[in-house]
Amino acid sequence: STASVSTLSTLTSTPLGKIKKVRHTSHAAQQKRQNKKINERKRKEAFKMATTIYEAEKKKPRGTEGKLSAVAVSELVAEKTGIEIGKRTIENAVADGRAGLSPPKQGRPSTLFSDEQFENMVNALESFIKIQQLNGMAGKVTSSKLKQLTFRGIKT
Repeated sequence: STASVSTLSTLTSTPLGKIKKVRHTSHAAQQKRQNKKINERKRKEAFKMATTIYEAEKKKPRGTEGKLSAVAVSELVAEKTGIEIGKRTIENAVADGRAGLSPPKQGRPSTLFSDEQFENMVNALESFIKIQQLNGMAGKVTSSKLKQLTFRGIKT
Protein backbone atom coordinates (compact mmCIF):
# COMPACT_ATOMS: atom_id res chain seq x y z
CA SER A 1 0.00 0.00 0.00
CA THR A 2 2.78 2.44 0.90
CA ALA A 3 4.75 1.32 -2.15
CA SER A 4 1.86 2.18 -4.45
CA VAL A 5 1.44 5.60 -2.78
CA SER A 6 5.14 6.40 -3.20
CA THR A 7 4.98 5.30 -6.86
CA LEU A 8 1.93 7.50 -7.37
CA SER A 9 3.62 10.53 -5.79
CA THR A 10 6.70 9.92 -7.93
CA LEU A 11 4.58 9.82 -11.07
CA THR A 12 2.65 12.97 -10.22
CA SER A 13 5.72 14.95 -9.12
CA THR A 14 7.76 14.34 -12.28
CA PRO A 15 7.12 17.12 -14.79
CA LEU A 16 5.79 16.11 -18.16
CA GLY A 17 7.65 17.51 -21.14
CA LYS A 18 6.34 20.58 -22.89
CA ILE A 19 4.69 20.05 -26.23
CA LYS A 20 6.71 21.66 -28.98
CA LYS A 21 4.88 24.06 -31.21
CA VAL A 22 5.69 23.25 -34.82
CA ARG A 23 5.64 26.26 -37.11
CA HIS A 24 5.09 25.74 -40.80
CA THR A 25 6.64 27.73 -43.56
CA SER A 26 4.19 29.84 -45.55
CA HIS A 27 4.28 27.29 -48.36
CA ALA A 28 3.58 24.37 -46.01
CA ALA A 29 0.75 26.27 -44.32
CA GLN A 30 -0.80 27.14 -47.69
CA GLN A 31 -0.49 23.52 -48.85
CA LYS A 32 -2.16 22.38 -45.63
CA ARG A 33 -5.09 24.80 -46.22
CA GLN A 34 -5.46 23.62 -49.81
CA ASN A 35 -5.46 19.97 -48.77
CA LYS A 36 -8.05 20.67 -46.08
CA LYS A 37 -10.27 22.44 -48.61
CA ILE A 38 -9.98 19.52 -51.06
CA ASN A 39 -10.89 17.04 -48.30
CA GLU A 40 -13.89 19.15 -47.30
CA ARG A 41 -15.06 19.28 -50.92
CA LYS A 42 -14.68 15.49 -51.26
CA ARG A 43 -16.64 14.95 -48.04
CA LYS A 44 -19.43 17.25 -49.25
CA GLU A 45 -19.65 15.39 -52.54
CA ALA A 46 -19.70 12.03 -50.74
CA PHE A 47 -22.47 13.31 -48.44
CA LYS A 48 -24.52 14.54 -51.40
CA MET A 49 -24.04 11.23 -53.21
CA ALA A 50 -24.99 9.17 -50.16
CA THR A 51 -28.14 11.15 -49.36
CA THR A 52 -29.28 11.20 -52.99
CA ILE A 53 -28.85 7.44 -53.37
CA TYR A 54 -30.54 6.70 -50.04
CA GLU A 55 -33.49 8.96 -50.86
CA ALA A 56 -33.97 7.15 -54.18
CA GLU A 57 -33.74 3.78 -52.41
CA LYS A 58 -36.21 4.88 -49.75
CA LYS A 59 -38.81 5.77 -52.40
CA LYS A 60 -38.80 2.19 -53.67
CA PRO A 61 -41.71 0.08 -52.37
CA ARG A 62 -41.12 -2.22 -49.41
CA GLY A 63 -39.82 -5.66 -50.21
CA THR A 64 -38.27 -4.54 -53.50
CA GLU A 65 -35.42 -6.79 -54.53
CA GLY A 66 -32.04 -5.06 -54.24
CA LYS A 67 -33.29 -2.14 -52.14
CA LEU A 68 -30.27 -0.68 -50.31
CA SER A 69 -30.25 0.16 -46.62
CA ALA A 70 -28.43 3.17 -45.18
CA VAL A 71 -25.57 0.87 -44.16
CA ALA A 72 -25.30 -0.50 -47.72
CA VAL A 73 -25.38 3.04 -49.15
CA SER A 74 -22.67 4.09 -46.69
CA GLU A 75 -20.47 1.16 -47.75
CA LEU A 76 -21.14 1.87 -51.45
CA VAL A 77 -20.12 5.52 -51.09
CA ALA A 78 -17.05 4.55 -49.05
CA GLU A 79 -16.05 2.12 -51.79
CA LYS A 80 -16.50 4.73 -54.56
CA THR A 81 -15.06 7.80 -52.83
CA GLY A 82 -12.97 6.44 -49.98
CA ILE A 83 -14.92 8.59 -47.50
CA GLU A 84 -17.18 7.04 -44.89
CA ILE A 85 -20.50 8.72 -44.13
CA GLY A 86 -22.29 7.35 -41.10
CA LYS A 87 -25.57 5.47 -41.41
CA ARG A 88 -27.38 7.77 -38.95
CA THR A 89 -26.00 10.84 -40.71
CA ILE A 90 -27.49 9.66 -44.00
CA GLU A 91 -30.83 8.73 -42.42
CA ASN A 92 -31.14 12.01 -40.52
CA ALA A 93 -30.26 14.12 -43.56
CA VAL A 94 -32.87 12.39 -45.73
CA ALA A 95 -35.48 12.61 -42.95
CA ASP A 96 -34.76 16.37 -42.62
CA GLY A 97 -35.16 16.85 -46.39
CA ARG A 98 -31.48 17.64 -47.01
CA ALA A 99 -30.87 14.93 -49.60
CA GLY A 100 -28.47 16.08 -52.30
CA LEU A 101 -27.48 19.19 -50.31
CA SER A 102 -24.20 19.97 -48.60
CA PRO A 103 -23.90 18.87 -44.98
CA PRO A 104 -24.60 21.51 -42.33
CA LYS A 105 -21.63 23.34 -40.85
CA GLN A 106 -20.04 21.82 -37.77
CA GLY A 107 -20.73 23.31 -34.37
CA ARG A 108 -23.46 25.28 -32.73
CA PRO A 109 -25.23 27.89 -34.87
CA SER A 110 -24.49 31.51 -34.03
CA THR A 111 -26.74 33.11 -31.45
CA LEU A 112 -25.29 36.62 -31.52
CA PHE A 113 -28.37 38.17 -33.14
CA SER A 114 -31.74 36.93 -34.22
CA ASP A 115 -32.82 38.08 -37.68
CA GLU A 116 -35.21 40.58 -36.12
CA GLN A 117 -32.50 42.09 -33.89
CA PHE A 118 -30.12 42.39 -36.83
CA GLU A 119 -32.82 44.10 -38.92
CA ASN A 120 -33.51 46.55 -36.07
CA MET A 121 -29.79 47.36 -35.76
CA VAL A 122 -29.49 48.06 -39.47
CA ASN A 123 -32.62 50.27 -39.43
CA ALA A 124 -31.29 52.22 -36.45
CA LEU A 125 -27.98 52.89 -38.20
CA GLU A 126 -29.75 53.96 -41.39
CA SER A 127 -31.95 56.34 -39.40
CA PHE A 128 -28.93 57.78 -37.58
CA ILE A 129 -27.11 58.43 -40.87
CA LYS A 130 -30.18 60.10 -42.44
CA ILE A 131 -30.69 62.34 -39.39
CA GLN A 132 -27.03 63.37 -39.41
CA GLN A 133 -27.22 64.14 -43.14
CA LEU A 134 -30.39 66.24 -42.70
CA ASN A 135 -28.76 68.17 -39.86
CA GLY A 136 -25.76 68.96 -42.08
CA MET A 137 -23.42 66.84 -40.01
CA ALA A 138 -22.74 64.22 -42.66
CA GLY A 139 -18.98 64.88 -42.50
CA LYS A 140 -18.89 63.96 -38.83
CA VAL A 141 -20.33 60.48 -39.49
CA THR A 142 -17.15 58.53 -40.06
CA SER A 143 -16.76 54.78 -40.31
CA SER A 144 -15.02 54.71 -36.91
CA LYS A 145 -17.95 56.61 -35.35
CA LEU A 146 -20.40 54.10 -36.87
CA LYS A 147 -18.32 51.19 -35.54
CA GLN A 148 -18.39 52.69 -32.06
CA LEU A 149 -22.17 53.09 -32.19
CA THR A 150 -22.64 49.58 -33.54
CA PHE A 151 -20.51 47.97 -30.85
CA ARG A 152 -22.22 50.06 -28.16
CA GLY A 153 -25.54 48.71 -29.50
CA ILE A 154 -24.24 45.14 -29.37
CA LYS A 155 -23.11 45.43 -25.74
CA THR A 156 -26.54 46.61 -24.54
